Amino acid sequence: MPVYEFYCKECKKEFEIQMRLAEYEQGKDQQKCLHCDSSNVERRISLFEAKTSRKS
Repeated sequence: MPVYEFYCKECKKEFEIQMRLAEYEQGKDQQKCLHCDSSNVERRISLFEAKTSRKS
């Protein structure tokens, strides 16, 4: 399940939410800060790691 990173423009804190892609698509404009409950948040680009069964 993907982890989405957000930044709150009100309290200046970052937070992560783990949800399915379909859940994110349904509520992507309705995310609220976990710290101050503000809806003035922006999504941040996050790094990810991919593991494969083959050596490269």
